[in-house]
Amino acid sequence: MSLDNDNVDVELFMNMAFPIPIGSSINSRRMIMPSAPLFQDPSAWELVPCTSVCEKKGCRCSNIINLPANKTVQLVMMSDIFGGLQQGTDFGSKGKAHHPMHLHGFSYRVLKIGFPVVDNITGKILGGNEDIACNWREDKTCSHPYWVSGSAPGLNFDNPPLKDTVVVPAMGNGVNFNVSYEDHPTVPRGFPTCRPFDIGHDEFRKNLEGSSKKRLENCGKKVSADEKQENEESWFYLIPAITGIFSAVGVCLQIVLIVLFLILHKRCLYAVDEKKVEMIEMTKM
Repeated sequence: MSLDNDNVDVELFMNMAFPIPIGSSINSRRMIMPSAPLFQDPSAWELVPCTSVCEKKGCRCSNIINLPANKTVQLVMMSDIFGGLQQGTDFGSKGKAHHPMHLHGFSYRVLKIGFPVVDNITGKILGGNEDIACNWREDKTCSHPYWVSGSAPGLNFDNPPLKDTVVVPAMGNGVNFNVSYEDHPTVPRGFPTCRPFDIGHDEFRKNLEGSSKKRLENCGKKVSADEKQENEESWFYLIPAITGIFSAVGVCLQIVLIVLFLILHKRCLYAVDEKKVEMIEMTKM
């Protein structure tokens, strides 16, 4: 499959700005994760829908974008290009941060990395990348950016590198081409699932106090005759076993001591014999 702008089925702009009211976000939406994986029954997801308020003031929601199978998707990831400060809005970041972006489970072609406007001498960032613009009168959070020239300029379709992670420069952008030839496989039969588990503070404290109370009751509990007999029988079998273990260890130690004694005794005899020979030789002299 050849890579060019005509083969793009879906183009998505992902603006990583930092709106003051909600914190870190993409397209003025701060992600609320589902309670269970999306391959499970939708009844377990507990999604928070994204409403029209998100594009006006920003919001926290479960931002899920459904992509078609067997289609080519072009992702344009923006690292707070506009900052919002010059636009007279509350949205944007005073800082300039790079963003490493990872696509889990897939790879993509990096067609272009757009850098901000910088001072050629000092390297200081003077402004955001100028390839992308927003209609600030109607789109205060820049949730719908667009290419100034009508399409992405200067894309590398000849030999774009294959990556699964790319660093989007501060106040710049990255254009990634993801070619998906097949949809995710179906969930196998009997695949394990998980469900959300929520417990309130009062309920947790009640269960904790109940467990502590039960342990204290067991500590002061009187032992019945049957339990006492069972414990005595356990000790009856345990004591001979321990005695046997120590007996075996004792026998081994005795053997080791005897061997050491024989070795030392032999060395002493050898030393005495050498001394006798030396004295005899001195007498002859």
